Amino acid sequence: MGRLPSFHGLLAATLFAGCAPTTTTLRFTGDQHAVMVQNPEKAKVGSKLEALIGTRKKVFFTVTRGASVVSFRPPIDLAAGEKKLIAELQIDQHPVRFSMMQLRRPLAKPSPPTMQNKDAICRSPGIAEMVSRASTSIVGRGRGSWICAASLNRRLYFRPIDYDLVAIVDADELDPKRAADFILRMGSLTF
Repeated sequence: MGRLPSFHGLLAATLFAGCAPTTTTLRFTGDQHAVMVQNPEKAKVGSKLEALIGTRKKVFFTVTRGASVVSFRPPIDLAAGEKKLIAELQIDQHPVRFSMMQLRRPLAKPSPPTMQNKDAICRSPGIAEMVSRASTSIVGRGRGSWICAASLNRRLYFRPIDYDLVAIVDADELDPKRAADFILRMGSLTF
């Protein structure tokens, strides 16, 4: 009998947490298939935000400590050669912009960046224009690695997530450790 009230309390807490206000984006990929993302209306530290890129990719990021979301667009559509802003955040009072770019010429292989393929990725026409003469390095390891392009007054992090899609984080003024903490909590899902 003593377990019954605690079970009801747990059930009530679970139902209450499930009632948090959310926004839902639904996109149809065919006659019988659809993709969906649900995001909290008011993101806070620890919230995972997902965005639909057309009807073929989901990208996500976690709102880290010291961050607030200024703007967020859960669905975006891209055209070849186009770059669009997905989210703008303030992290430790510094602006951070998360964008997606569709390349005009697809990459041969969209694998995570490594020291072996970094130069080939950076030579891709759309990426080469974005990187310009900045020095590049690898941030992170394995499937979660990114390329950092740094110059005197600019720091960009980017990685291919598909043959023609590149995720970009512009974090010019943010401390490199805090920027790395943010980008290493980001990812993409294919559906």
